[in-house]
Amino acid sequence: MRATFVLFLLCVATTILVWKQPAVVDYVSFSSDNLAEGKIWTLVTSLFVHGSIWHLLGNMLALLVFGLPLEKLVGSGKLYLTFFLGGIGSLLIGRMYYPAHEYLIGASGAICTMIAVLILFDPWRVSFILTLLPMPLGAAGIVYLLINVYLAGRAHFQPTESITKIAYEIHVIGFGIGIILGAFWSPKWIRNLFISILLFVLTCVFYYYFFRLIHVA
Repeated sequence: MRATFVLFLLCVATTILVWKQPAVVDYVSFSSDNLAEGKIWTLVTSLFVHGSIWHLLGNMLALLVFGLPLEKLVGSGKLYLTFFLGGIGSLLIGRMYYPAHEYLIGASGAICTMIAVLILFDPWRVSFILTLLPMPLGAAGIVYLLINVYLAGRAHFQPTESITKIAYEIHVIGFGIGIILGAFWSPKWIRNLFISILLFVLTCVFYYYFFRLIHVA
């Protein structure tokens, strides 16, 4: 079975288990407090736990859309490595932005790592789900990264009391880890990074004039 499907099934099964047995939440969710107590395994288990049906569906859609093509390019072993290095690394680095008791769950950081690696292999791949507007993945990835940087900054300076919080910092860190991995694995990563930046600029110009034209019409 492909690694992408294995990760998909683990996310779905673990999430359903936690929903049915909420008492296990503290044993499978990552937090700085849990890490201090020696629950090191939560660095892995938390990647498969999701807080809501929309959280799960969104991450699973992204996992399939980006995981399958990346696995085809780098193989199952490197896909697993990307997922776990990105997920664990983003939790360890990102935990400084959150209270020690706050749970950090979900595959978002790992998936952002996968997206960044895929960009450095295939920036021309058309993407819809990152930005809702069709654009090359190289451009979409940069737009998505900048959106997360902005939202992370706004959440920091304008905190809310919302129970459900999106870990924007984890997304940004995961993306950064993916750039590092992609630079090691893709023989044309410099060219593809340059292409991504160029595609981002051209896409922004295109949509700027496109929406101006619609507004005038």
